[in-house]
Amino acid sequence: MHSQSSDDLVTLARRVISADADEIFSVLASVDASFVAMGQLTASIANEVKQPLAAAAMYGKASLNWLARNTPEIEEAKTCAECSLKQMTERFRSSTGFISS
Repeated sequence: MHSQSSDDLVTLARRVISADADEIFSVLASVDASFVAMGQLTASIANEVKQPLAAAAMYGKASLNWLARNTPEIEEAKTCAECSLKQMTERFRSSTGFISS
């Protein structure tokens, strides 16, 4: 009889441990999904920052190239600078909407 009662306790303990383990794995899966989502959001934000900076650098280099010619092309350099400013302004406005929403 003592053995039966010990077996019942062992069985009960195993069930409790198994249920706790399932709950722990469920919580860990939820945390893992949150980290994946956070990583995706971080990558998206990095792209939102990186892309317009790369464009501004490209326009800046183009402006310098127009100015470095034997006969500097002031209007072309000005157009490149304006395009860079316009793109950065638009990107900034769209990103502040993204952040505030």
